[in-house]
Amino acid sequence: MLDRKLNHRSHRAAARHRQTETRIKLFVGFMKGHRLSLEGNAPRPCRRTEGVGS
Repeated sequence: MLDRKLNHRSHRAAARHRQTETRIKLFVGFMKGHRLSLEGNAPRPCRRTEGVGS
């Protein structure tokens, strides 16, 4: 019973860690793409830098 509790807690922590990891990866990728679009090296630049959009 006790190790089951510990197991569950560690699994929860691992899941949370994975979630934050993917979020950081997404954020870093977004920043990289934004910087590239600002430099003009991106294959499809941001709409914001193009001036198109609402």
